[in-house]
Amino acid sequence: MDFDAETNTLKLFSSDLYNHEYTSIIVPDSINGTAIKNIGNNAAYILTINGLDSLIISEGIETIGDYAFYQCYLNHVELPNSITSIGDYAFMNNNL
Repeated sequence: MDFDAETNTLKLFSSDLYNHEYTSIIVPDSINGTAIKNIGNNAAYILTINGLDSLIISEGIETIGDYAFYQCYLNHVELPNSITSIGDYAFMNNNL
């Protein structure tokens, strides 16, 4: 994952995700001990993982950027109470 510790922003999901089959992805609350507060614009844009069904975002994450999960073919998303902002088209073209 591409993570900017200065802005606490998860900028891009790893391309390693494309090489495996997952049914669910959990966005953690921290990376290497640094809190994730934001999921950046286009972080998982068109993340087409064979069999991916759901996304779980951990408590503590506050913002989801524009197009963050655009066209990821998700059927289920769990958002924490800490979310204060969801960007434009963040979940567009999913099965929600």
